[in-house]
Amino acid sequence: MTTNLELAGKVARNVELDAINLRYAKVESGCEPGDLPEELSVDVQYRTSINHRHRKDEPSSPELAVMVDFRFHVHGAGEEVPAEILSLEASYLLTYLLNPEATLEEDCFKHFAEVNGPYNAWPYWRELVQSVTGRVGLPGFVVPVFRPASVEVEGSTKKPPPTA
Repeated sequence: MTTNLELAGKVARNVELDAINLRYAKVESGCEPGDLPEELSVDVQYRTSINHRHRKDEPSSPELAVMVDFRFHVHGAGEEVPAEILSLEASYLLTYLLNPEATLEEDCFKHFAEVNGPYNAWPYWRELVQSVTGRVGLPGFVVPVFRPASVEVEGSTKKPPPTA
């Protein structure tokens, strides 16, 4: 049986990270710094997507565009209807240059986006969360280090779609 980390590693050995760009950020704060509940509940989520494309300046050079969408929500804990104290959402676009000679299964790219996308964007996300939580009057929140989980997956056999 193969793991998601092994499949992601096949792509990782054939790419170079070119850019990390913040594409979207939204903050909504309903907190009054002196009026915070004693207990807070924190929820952190993310999702990824991937797109195969060619560089505009070099049409023969393939690249991967991985979008990572993050969500951070803080609610009052122990309340019947928890008050939302903070909502922070952000999307990062990561661009990887792909070795044009690499021939990899499509499943490898999916697992690469799910593992490497968040892993590479995570430091930027951590900094944004810590900065924003302090600026809205909450104690600065430090997001833990990202540790991708190893999960067994079925073997992959599909080839990547042709790129234009």
